[in-house]
Amino acid sequence: MYGIEIIFLSKGDDFFITKTVETHIYRIIQELVNNVVKHSEAKCAHVEIDFAFPYIHILVKDNGKGFSSETVSKGIGLSNIDSRLRFMNAQVKKDSSQKGTSFQITINLDKIPETP
Repeated sequence: MYGIEIIFLSKGDDFFITKTVETHIYRIIQELVNNVVKHSEAKCAHVEIDFAFPYIHILVKDNGKGFSSETVSKGIGLSNIDSRLRFMNAQVKKDSSQKGTSFQITINLDKIPETP
């Protein structure tokens, strides 16, 4: 339908995360992949999740046209991602060029506030 190959890789240790954290991670990845599909004109995207307690490393990258953070307005999707990352005290590194875009996210489970 969209002509984008999406490669998924999950590796590392098994450990428990709360439903809240699981949902935040799912929604972040969902929004990033949605942005690849809608805006990147990419032919291929990679989604990688690496569990190494207490860290979760997430990489979402594509080979699309990239974007400039100065010219792209922060829509509701990117705002939601930023809000979820702030809640989890996660670190994010964004890189974009004419060769593609990547989001590298690091979540330290020990730094996530406890939720009821």
